[in-house]
Amino acid sequence: ARLRQAWSYSLGTHPSAGSVSGGSELTPIVVDGLLYATAGDRVVALRPETGEEVWRRPMDDRVPSRRGVTYWPGAGAAAARLFVTSGSTLLALDAKTGEPVSGFGTNGEVQMPVRYDAAPTLFEDLLIVGSNSPPGSVRAFDVMTGAERWEFRSIPRAGEAGIITKRKGSLIKSQRG
Repeated sequence: ARLRQAWSYSLGTHPSAGSVSGGSELTPIVVDGLLYATAGDRVVALRPETGEEVWRRPMDDRVPSRRGVTYWPGAGAAAARLFVTSGSTLLALDAKTGEPVSGFGTNGEVQMPVRYDAAPTLFEDLLIVGSNSPPGSVRAFDVMTGAERWEFRSIPRAGEAGIITKRKGSLIKSQRG
């Protein structure tokens, strides 16, 4: 009975949504006293006690994933980072300022070969992303540089182990690869 709203923050409407809710599917995260979230056209850091914006990173002509961000605490001289996807772009932002991380890809961005509309999964020094477009795959990118470290293809390509070929009405498993 004593529960009351402390503050609110408008996320705006996500362009891919067609609903009154605005289409947000994010779970905000709170790390070291800041709440991080994606909104319809931006990534933000808020004070969790008041909802006050600490920083805002507009996405210009892009749309951030409506499923949130990934936090990496940093290592050595490398500051803490936030990672967010926007279509087939993986972005790295400085967690304290929201500025793009210059040593990650090109000006804080890595172009992935396929679209991925979710927050990357962090495992040790890898950012793991899936695919929202066929034929599907899982990739890992280096958390410091953005370099692709490995790819797992769920559907093998011609000439790779596991490919199924058809010859004269029968299926033959390829031994190449």
